[in-house]
Amino acid sequence: MEIAEETGDAYARGTIHNNGVHLHCRQRRFEEAIAQAKIAVVEWSGSLYVEGTSHETLARAYMHAGRLAEAADTFQVALTLLRETGYRIGHAVAAWWYGQTLHEPERPAKARRIWQDCCTTPLEARLLTRAEVDELLDQPVPEMPGPIGNML
Repeated sequence: MEIAEETGDAYARGTIHNNGVHLHCRQRRFEEAIAQAKIAVVEWSGSLYVEGTSHETLARAYMHAGRLAEAADTFQVALTLLRETGYRIGHAVAAWWYGQTLHEPERPAKARRIWQDCCTTPLEARLLTRAEVDELLDQPVPEMPGPIGNML
């Protein structure tokens, strides 16, 4: 972080904070993760791609902390930004987690639509077959598709 501070590199600072969120979540230190994610959102403003990514990370921190309403709202922002940038795999990752978030407060129909949307990108990119997508979507709560899991 010292080098990023010395050089005034906001992108590097945002990256460090964004990565810290994932570390804090794995340690179940969710409030620290949320605080780091909020810093990353500020550091990464100005580019739709990184803004979308930082909002997606903040949404996941909220989700893991059990703050599902905040997570859902933040995922919607992330999905809009990621769709606008054309970052399709990032959008698919965010959509999968958004579906998980919506499923928790008993909104399975909307969660199902989001999971279907999530599977569109790997299907179109031929990272999954139609049969694999159908198998995933036949599950009550779909497993994370392999190509999306590989993005985490």
